[in-house]
Amino acid sequence: ASRDNLAIATTALIKMFTLHPESQKLVPALAGVPVDQLMSNQVFLVLAHTCSAVADFIVSNLDNEKVLTHILVQQTKPEQFVDYMHPIHQLDETATLVMAAIDEVVSPDAATKQALANVMKYVNDIMATKLVPNNEVQSVAEPVVSAKEKALIRDSWNQMRFNSEVAPKIY
Repeated sequence: ASRDNLAIATTALIKMFTLHPESQKLVPALAGVPVDQLMSNQVFLVLAHTCSAVADFIVSNLDNEKVLTHILVQQTKPEQFVDYMHPIHQLDETATLVMAAIDEVVSPDAATKQALANVMKYVNDIMATKLVPNNEVQSVAEPVVSAKEKALIRDSWNQMRFNSEVAPKIY
């Protein structure tokens, strides 16, 4: 992943661990590491790279709901969530912090922000079916993310990966 994708992941993780210190304890090797020392911690850097790779996987599979659903459901585990907040609220909080990190690192335009927000809702809805099986949240037949939004996300994602900045979109 590029510098921007990794910067987004590290920024989002730092935000999460700062606002929700209990979430840092979910990674036992990071439990006692002060937040201001995380950027030099090898386990933290591996976690950030993993998060970046997951984001790449999601973007690469936006058109394949079956694969995306299978992997996300398989990889979503209750033990990955803190016990003081409902998992659905944690998914929402994570999406909010990731969006804040994206905005801080690359400042995407309004259309890209909306497309990213829709993707995060789509992904969260998939994971919610595993966390709360009888929840009203279900995967939908109609895509939540339009083809235009998918193209916008992929274009911006590729620019972030290869050019380290997002050029303004003109439509």
